Amino acid sequence: MQKIQSILSVNLLSGSTGSAKIASQINDAISHSSAKMFSLVGYQKNLQQNTKSIYSYPPMGFRYYFWVALNFFFDIFTPKNLSYEKLKKYEEYQKSDILHFHTIQWWYFDYRDLPKISKEKKIIWTLHDDWFCSGNDKDGSLFPYKPLRSFKKRNEILQQSDIHVVAVSNWMYQKALSSNIFHKDHIHLIHNGIDTSIFYPRGKKESRKILGIREDITMVVSIAGAWRKSRAKWVNYVEQLAIELSSDSSIEFFTLWNAKTSIQWNIHQIGFISSDMMALYFSAADIFLYPTRADSFGLVIAESIACWCPVITFEVGATSELVQDWKTGYLVSAWDYEGLKKAFFDFKTSPLKVDLSSLWFDISSKRMVQEYMNLYDSLVGQ
Repeated sequence: MQKIQSILSVNLLSGSTGSAKIASQINDAISHSSAKMFSLVGYQKNLQQNTKSIYSYPPMGFRYYFWVALNFFFDIFTPKNLSYEKLKKYEEYQKSDILHFHTIQWWYFDYRDLPKISKEKKIIWTLHDDWFCSGNDKDGSLFPYKPLRSFKKRNEILQQSDIHVVAVSNWMYQKALSSNIFHKDHIHLIHNGIDTSIFYPRGKKESRKILGIREDITMVVSIAGAWRKSRAKWVNYVEQLAIELSSDSSIEFFTLWNAKTSIQWNIHQIGFISSDMMALYFSAADIFLYPTRADSFGLVIAESIACWCPVITFEVGATSELVQDWKTGYLVSAWDYEGLKKAFFDFKTSPLKVDLSSLWFDISSKRMVQEYMNLYDSLVGQ
């Protein structure tokens, strides 16, 4: 079988986002193989080796939200900043055997050029969310506002393109299949993976000592995230529970990636932290309270379980693939606050011990990368 020689990775987002983590893990692994990996990202302050930034300003700034707003109302008219004409000027594109797309929605990439590109290059597109194949799905879609008109347009474009897509979960795989927008034999399932050399149990007592957290409390961790205004992770449910329990000095809440000032004594808002620090908080915690509104996989769920911290979350998207009742955590009906609170007290009364053996598949990034390598090689051999 012919081996892959050169891959060009294209991703709007960088940093600590889910798609950026996955792309980075693949890039790092391939850099240690005989193949070459190059990356184009929307913006990144500290560029990795063989990575180029398309923009000189952060995509999360004013312009980003401006174009997203336009996309919300006028999807078809939204300007795109990366097109076939721009791509083909990059030497990395010219030399590549495969283009691996990650997050390319909104104004970043002109998907109308996919038919042209697919005639020149093998294309893999990892579906980190369901925006492209769920434009007409208002029930369970991560992006229910996408109009039916633009979904039909994307369908027409995909019918003219030879693209292989990767679903990051069974839930995403079924979405891709049922959309009828992709060729069924071109849909692949590769579960996301996490870096288990970072996310592993550090010891609850040792972790709390490092973080300066009391040993005699019930420690609850949650994620506020960069998208706090959209309430995508519904940290307001966590805050509501903390307010109700503010008279109980034995329970304290820690919301990670949360820069908002709180007047609640029992809510410790932690700003942006590294993956190593996240692993430390997960290792120290008794419960990871994650009232997410939508998840196509749930990387932070996997990271928490890898640190032996049980998860309480809503049964939405792919969360049930990682969270199984009384094994790795507890699933609550979507947006059921009272159910969330009940699960919290059940766990507090009967603490649950979890580890990686509770999961039904290998969660490591090593497994994930190998599956991508196998897919790369199979496509080049065609």
